[in-house]
Amino acid sequence: KWYNTCMKYTNSLEIKTIITDHDETLWSGIIAENEEPVLNNQYYELLLELKSKGVVIFAVTKNDEDDVDKAFDKLNIDKDLFVKVVSNWESKSNNIELLIKQLGLREESTLFIDDNKLELNEVEARFPEMSVLNAADWNMLLDNEFHKNLSTPYSDVEQRYKKYRHLLNLYKDREVYNGTDEDFLKSRNRVINIFKPTNDEENNR
Repeated sequence: KWYNTCMKYTNSLEIKTIITDHDETLWSGIIAENEEPVLNNQYYELLLELKSKGVVIFAVTKNDEDDVDKAFDKLNIDKDLFVKVVSNWESKSNNIELLIKQLGLREESTLFIDDNKLELNEVEARFPEMSVLNAADWNMLLDNEFHKNLSTPYSDVEQRYKKYRHLLNLYKDREVYNGTDEDFLKSRNRVINIFKPTNDEENNR
């Protein structure tokens, strides 16, 4: 979508969630091929700024977790920038689908950024309402009108990240729990509160 359309279209998108690649995107170099990673500082700083404004950031990369951790340490990347870093050799579209299902992410307000056009095309085909952006054109985000006017209190940003991480940990624990869903919830001392949605985000949940 984004890499084939005009600036007017991109500026109007309300992007609330970004899913980014690592190799040749967050940094130059392919770490699985033992290439030395070089941080894309401007892109990294933009992601930090967008998080501070309330945009939720995820990473999905085809790499081993240990290699990604080493690159993060070497490049001094703040791991808390991301709600979750998904590092494996599964299809990126499969990993994205799992995030959508587990966290209730809305396709229409999510942007996937990657340097590989095959990956971009696969994600776009699988999630027609999701926007995609070639990593070479990441600076197009600088002109997004929604982000220019977006402002979210720090406490709300942290609470949103905490909520998503809690849900991801809940699903992770459920995978290894030997019992029914009911027994699992009881083991977690979960309390379910029923409330009337007051905004679009709550209604989506």
